[in-house]
Amino acid sequence: MSKLDGYIAEQFHIEAEQLNRAVIEQEQLKRLNELLTWCKNNSMYYAGYPDSLSALDEICTLPFLTPQMLAENHQELVCVSQSEISRIVTMQTSGTSGLQKRLYFSEHDQQLTVDFFACGLSELNVPGDRCMILMPGNRPGGMSYLIGKALEKLDAVPVPCGHDKSFAEMAELLQTQQVTTLVGSPVQILSLGRYLQHFQLSHNIKAVLVSSDYLPETVRCAIRETLQCDVYDHYGITEAGLGFSIECECHQGLHIRENDLLVEIIHPETGLPVPDGEWGEMVFTTLTRRAMPLIRYRTGDRARILPEPCTCGSVVKRMDKISGRMQQLDADYCMPVLDELLFQIPEIIDYQARYYKTGQKLYIYALAIAGEERLAEKIKDFLQPVLKDGHTLTLCCERLDETNRYMAKSLYAAKRTVIAEE
Repeated sequence: MSKLDGYIAEQFHIEAEQLNRAVIEQEQLKRLNELLTWCKNNSMYYAGYPDSLSALDEICTLPFLTPQMLAENHQELVCVSQSEISRIVTMQTSGTSGLQKRLYFSEHDQQLTVDFFACGLSELNVPGDRCMILMPGNRPGGMSYLIGKALEKLDAVPVPCGHDKSFAEMAELLQTQQVTTLVGSPVQILSLGRYLQHFQLSHNIKAVLVSSDYLPETVRCAIRETLQCDVYDHYGITEAGLGFSIECECHQGLHIRENDLLVEIIHPETGLPVPDGEWGEMVFTTLTRRAMPLIRYRTGDRARILPEPCTCGSVVKRMDKISGRMQQLDADYCMPVLDELLFQIPEIIDYQARYYKTGQKLYIYALAIAGEERLAEKIKDFLQPVLKDGHTLTLCCERLDETNRYMAKSLYAAKRTVIAEE
C-alpha cells in the first residue's frame, strides 16, 4: 500500500492492515458530522445547516459553496476568534466582480498541511536528503515554509530557493547546497533541467515533486529524460489548505488525503454526482479544518475519480491528474493543450502565450536553444492542428546563449495561463 495509507491509518488510530473502504467512509461520516456540529455552532454562514447526516451520500442535499460566495461571505464562514487565526491568504476570484477571496487558517489547520506534506515528500526523500524548494512563501505559514517544516520532520534538509530566481542562480544553488531532490512547478523544473543540459552543468537530483500547476504528460516525460530522475505529481489547492493528493511510486493516479477531505465529482451543469471514471467538476469538503471550514466547495477544476485499484495495493481513492480549469479549457486556447504540444520540442526552455481576441491572433514568445528560423518552423508545425480557422500565429523567439544565460528565468511567476487581450 502507499505511504498515504499508513499515514491515514495513523490519523484514524488504527493499524495500517485494518484500513479499508468501509473504515475510511465510516470515519469520514464521523468527521463530517463533527464538522457540521462545529460549523452550526460557530459560524453565521452555516447556522442553517443540519448538525448531522445519516450517510455520506446525503452530503448532496447540502448547498454548494462557490468562489463568489466565499468572497462575499468570508467573515461569516470563520469559526474561531481572530486570536486563533495564524494565517490569512487573499486571492483574486476568477470572475469579473473583482472580489477577493480571503482564507483563514489556524495553527491546527496548518499543522495538518505540514503532516500531509511530510507524508507526500517521504515518497522521494529520506533522512539526509537536501531538497530545493522552488516555491514562494518562505515566511511563517507560507508554502515554502510549510514544505520546509515537513522536510524537517523527515530529517531532510530544506533548501529554500523561491520561484523567481534565474536559472543560473538555481543551478549554482544546486551545486553549493548539494541538492538531491526538488519541489516546484512542472515547467519551471523542466526549464531548469534543459538549462542544465544545454550548458552541460552537472547535478545530483534523483527525484522531483511537481505541484502548483497541471502536469502535462509531455512535460513529465521530458523532465524524466532531461534530469534522469523520477517524477512525482502532487495536486494542491489553496482553499483546501494546499495539500490534496499525491502520487505513489507506481504513478497511476493521485491518492487523495481522505482523512481530511471528502471529494465529490459533479456534472458542472446539473450539479449531480457522476460515476467514478467520468470527468466532471471537483468539489470538496474540509473535514478537519477549524478556522474556516469549506463545505461542498466548487473548485472549477476538471477531474475524475479512478475506479480501478492502484497496483500499490492502496485502498485510498485516487484521482486522475487535473486537466485544467473548466473555464480555461473552454477557451480558444489553453495552456494544458499548448504545453502538451510545444514541450515536445526539446529546444524550448519556456514560452509565453497571448491571445488577441479582436485580431484573432495567437502570439507565442519562446525562450529557446535553437536559432529562430528553424524553431519557428517547428512551432508552426506543432501548433497547426489546434490553430482555429481564420486565426493567425505570430512568433517571437529569443535564443538562450552566453549573452543572457545569467539573466534568463521562468516566463510565468505563477500558474501558466494564456494571457487574453482584447
